[in-house]
Amino acid sequence: MIYHVLNGDGLAENFDLEGEIVVCRECLIDGDLRAKNLNELWKVRAGFIKKNYGADDYFEKVKSEFDKLNNLKTTDEVNLWFGN
Repeated sequence: MIYHVLNGDGLAENFDLEGEIVVCRECLIDGDLRAKNLNELWKVRAGFIKKNYGADDYFEKVKSEFDKLNNLKTTDEVNLWFGN
Protein backbone atom coordinates (compact mmCIF):
# COMPACT_ATOMS: atom_id res chain seq x y z
CA MET A 1 0.00 0.00 0.00
CA ILE A 2 1.16 3.54 -0.72
CA TYR A 3 0.39 6.30 1.79
CA HIS A 4 0.73 10.02 1.10
CA VAL A 5 0.92 12.22 4.22
CA LEU A 6 -0.11 15.73 3.17
CA ASN A 7 0.26 18.98 5.10
CA GLY A 8 -3.30 20.19 5.02
CA ASP A 9 -6.62 20.09 3.26
CA GLY A 10 -5.58 22.51 0.51
CA LEU A 11 -3.00 20.08 -0.82
CA ALA A 12 -5.36 17.13 -0.35
CA GLU A 13 -8.03 18.79 -2.50
CA ASN A 14 -5.61 19.00 -5.44
CA PHE A 15 -3.69 15.75 -4.93
CA ASP A 16 -4.21 13.05 -7.52
CA LEU A 17 -1.54 10.39 -7.05
CA GLU A 18 -2.61 6.81 -6.41
CA GLY A 19 -2.66 5.67 -2.79
CA GLU A 20 -4.18 6.38 0.60
CA ILE A 21 -4.21 10.06 1.57
CA VAL A 22 -3.48 11.03 5.17
CA VAL A 23 -4.12 14.71 5.90
CA CYS A 24 -1.90 16.08 8.67
CA ARG A 25 -3.93 18.79 10.41
CA GLU A 26 -1.66 18.97 13.47
CA CYS A 27 1.56 20.99 13.43
CA LEU A 28 2.54 20.45 17.10
CA ILE A 29 4.29 23.84 17.32
CA ASP A 30 1.96 25.49 19.81
CA GLY A 31 0.56 24.21 23.07
CA ASP A 32 1.35 21.42 25.47
CA LEU A 33 2.90 18.21 24.14
CA ARG A 34 3.60 16.49 27.45
CA ALA A 35 2.03 13.05 27.67
CA LYS A 36 2.95 9.59 28.90
CA ASN A 37 1.63 7.87 25.80
CA LEU A 38 0.04 8.56 22.44
CA ASN A 39 -3.56 8.28 23.67
CA GLU A 40 -2.85 10.86 26.37
CA LEU A 41 -1.20 13.13 23.80
CA TRP A 42 -4.35 13.12 21.66
CA LYS A 43 -6.42 14.13 24.70
CA VAL A 44 -3.98 16.90 25.65
CA ARG A 45 -3.96 18.26 22.12
CA ALA A 46 -7.74 18.05 21.75
CA GLY A 47 -8.13 20.03 24.97
CA PHE A 48 -5.66 22.67 23.83
CA ILE A 49 -7.30 23.06 20.42
CA LYS A 50 -10.78 23.29 21.94
CA LYS A 51 -9.73 25.82 24.58
CA ASN A 52 -7.77 28.07 22.24
CA TYR A 53 -9.57 27.67 18.92
CA GLY A 54 -13.03 26.42 19.86
CA ALA A 55 -12.81 23.31 17.68
CA ASP A 56 -14.70 20.26 18.98
CA ASP A 57 -13.79 17.89 16.16
CA TYR A 58 -10.12 17.16 16.90
CA PHE A 59 -10.55 13.39 17.16
CA GLU A 60 -12.58 13.21 13.95
CA LYS A 61 -10.39 15.53 11.89
CA VAL A 62 -6.90 15.01 13.32
CA LYS A 63 -6.53 11.74 15.20
CA SER A 64 -8.56 9.75 12.69
CA GLU A 65 -6.09 10.70 9.96
CA PHE A 66 -3.08 9.57 12.01
CA ASP A 67 -4.92 6.33 12.83
CA LYS A 68 -4.59 5.37 9.16
CA LEU A 69 -0.86 4.85 9.84
CA ASN A 70 -1.28 2.58 12.88
CA ASN A 71 -0.92 -0.73 11.07
CA LEU A 72 1.76 -0.09 8.47
CA LYS A 73 3.46 -3.13 7.02
CA THR A 74 7.18 -3.24 6.25
CA THR A 75 6.27 -3.37 2.56
CA ASP A 76 4.14 -0.21 2.69
CA GLU A 77 5.46 3.00 1.18
CA VAL A 78 4.96 6.28 3.06
CA ASN A 79 5.52 9.57 1.25
CA LEU A 80 5.64 12.82 3.25
CA TRP A 81 4.50 15.90 1.31
CA PHE A 82 5.57 18.88 3.43
CA GLY A 83 7.05 22.08 2.13
CA ASN A 84 6.50 25.70 1.30
